[in-house]
Amino acid sequence: MSTSSLGDRARSGMAWSLLNSATLRVLNVLAGMAIARVVTPDEFGAYTAALLVMTVVLSMNEIGLSVAVVRWKEGVERVTPTAVSISLGASAVWWALMFFGAPTIAALLGAEEATAAIRVLSFSVLLDGVSTIPSSLLTRAFQQRRRTVAQLVGFVLGTPLGILLAFKYGAAGLATGLAISNAIATVVILRLAPERPRPGWDRETAVQLIRIGLPPALTSMLLLAIVNVDFVVVGRVLGVGSLGFYALAFNVANWPWNLLSISIRQVSLPAFSRLADDRAGLEDAFARSISLAGGLAVLGGVLLAALATPLVTILYGTKWLPAVVALQWLAALGALRVVLELCYDLLVAVGRAHVLLRVQLGWLAALAVGLPLGAGLGGIEGVAIAQSVVAATLVLPLNLVLLRGSGLRLGRVARALRPVLAGAAAATAVALATLQVGAPDWAALLGGGLLISGAYAAAFLAGREGRAALAWARPGASAETGDLTQRKTSSSPNASSGSRRSPKRLISRFSHLSP
Repeated sequence: MSTSSLGDRARSGMAWSLLNSATLRVLNVLAGMAIARVVTPDEFGAYTAALLVMTVVLSMNEIGLSVAVVRWKEGVERVTPTAVSISLGASAVWWALMFFGAPTIAALLGAEEATAAIRVLSFSVLLDGVSTIPSSLLTRAFQQRRRTVAQLVGFVLGTPLGILLAFKYGAAGLATGLAISNAIATVVILRLAPERPRPGWDRETAVQLIRIGLPPALTSMLLLAIVNVDFVVVGRVLGVGSLGFYALAFNVANWPWNLLSISIRQVSLPAFSRLADDRAGLEDAFARSISLAGGLAVLGGVLLAALATPLVTILYGTKWLPAVVALQWLAALGALRVVLELCYDLLVAVGRAHVLLRVQLGWLAALAVGLPLGAGLGGIEGVAIAQSVVAATLVLPLNLVLLRGSGLRLGRVARALRPVLAGAAAATAVALATLQVGAPDWAALLGGGLLISGAYAAAFLAGREGRAALAWARPGASAETGDLTQRKTSSSPNASSGSRRSPKRLISRFSHLSP
């Protein structure tokens, strides 16, 4: 295959991957609004617990097979039969454990009401075993368009059924809708896959597949634990109803991160990798990126925190207002996650991914101590505060130390954050003023949103650094300010190895119903 042909297919695959991610996230938000009107907080909490169990089991069921097949350098036909056998066998074992162990698992999560939903979603584990390898073959062939079709068809057909079933069956109804979505998506993937390999076995191949796929799978499981440990704590300590409120707050608070991560993940890692041997260029690219991406994330966080009450009331209904206290704190965490994502990508690009494992272990340990304490002292608000405090006082400083150890000057990063902090201060002042007006919800949401955004933009652009960052991002500005992807070629050893070692290769095959 020629280089130009490969490049064209890669660009097409990336475009369809972006479209798929963006479309599913928008559809999930819309579906979440409908779900919130149908189910009670207790029912949504039970569904959240069941979804958490399925997500964890799928991560263990995966064991990196999809990554191994995608990254296999030789002809993949030799390894797919063994990969299919491993996938089917593992999924059968995990299905049995999840189906028959559902009452015990639900009790451990403090959500006995989730038993039926867990059993329904266990069948998605079997579907995962069937679809993993065909889906990986689509990814390997840059056929993301076909995967997009499969996921969208499954979502569009299954989600309305789940919402209708939720009227009568609550969490189990939502779980049934998701299982139907997954079944439809699996059928479409099998139909569109380049081939449907049959099971087979070769011991040496099995060892090689696991050796390639297991390390990134373990890292991804650690990241999954960090992201979901708060749900476990809320369910066990505060109960299934509080879990429903917290889950809604968490999902809404992460709107900015979900939106920005689409573009960040597709640009930042390859761009930083190309600049890995040019510390001045890398430093400049990182500073500009953190000004823009961090700036947008902080604006989103301020808007969500300030307008949480009218937002929740209008989109989800007054019965969800107890989620506001957690949403206001989690909005800050959502903004901080964008900054941490950029730090992560830079460290991977310069070949320091291994040191991030220690940071993630420390992060998980701090959450294991802080979250139960926060839950006991302040309910879901206390959990949200503990999440934000750990990220701001432990994880961010550790990332900054690693950045400095990678040769970046923190003073340059601090200057890049000046317009972000100025915008946050101005937007917060306007937000506090608008809260005193007592306007109706729609007026508060629209008028307050415009005023806060205007104040933020004015303060951000008042300084030279903010204007320079905006000019740097302008289309066609590479000739004037330096295109971060053109400063160095990809011949750097760090550039190539950094992108290969990135552990964040979880391949999403299923759509999740969540506000």
